[in-house]
Amino acid sequence: MKQTCRKTTMMLAAGVLLGIGASAQTTTAASGTCGADLTWVLTSDSTLTISGAGAMENYDSYALFAPGAFYASHITSGVIEEGVTSIGGSAFYGCSGLPSVSIPSTVTSIGIAAFLGCSGLTAV
Repeated sequence: MKQTCRKTTMMLAAGVLLGIGASAQTTTAASGTCGADLTWVLTSDSTLTISGAGAMENYDSYALFAPGAFYASHITSGVIEEGVTSIGGSAFYGCSGLPSVSIPSTVTSIGIAAFLGCSGLTAV
């Protein structure tokens, strides 16, 4: 069931990101969990937002299940909201089009290679 939901979300989000059926409104393209009490949302304007309370999961070196991983090269904005206490290892792996990430003061640790492959990252 989990794989089916993940595939359905990926196909829906791909359509939104490619402009298929997109409207002028910002809509949720994909979403999921990334910690016990954390969620991630990727919107049609290519913004990845992490919200909730607590620590983010760490991801393997390929970050296949990291927030928005399937769309990494399309993410153009990253927002981590107040309440998130850590950024998981490889969490933003491969987000090459991500120029900046907003990190709140509640984040006290950043995992290994959290921003590996973020070649466009110029501001945190």
